[in-house]
Amino acid sequence: MIWIVKDHTANSVQGEIFNALVGPRPLPVDMHRRYVLEDPRFGLRVRVRPGLTGLAQVYGPRHCPPRLRLRYDLLYVRRASLLLDLQMLVR
Repeated sequence: MIWIVKDHTANSVQGEIFNALVGPRPLPVDMHRRYVLEDPRFGLRVRVRPGLTGLAQVYGPRHCPPRLRLRYDLLYVRRASLLLDLQMLVR
């Protein structure tokens, strides 16, 4: 019984770590509020968990302007999947 609990705990922790790796990069709260006022679609970014890397960081230019970053983030929100996450982590 202890083995099952340990195995489940390890899998849960691995899943949490993996989920924290991929997703739109979080913005500072004041910047997020300002962007939502400029374009309400910025609020849609919170539908998925934030991560260390996202489509904008992997496929976008180095200094991605906010509107372009929003396009990448909304694309991720619409198409989020394990396969897409794996592709981004490999790239």
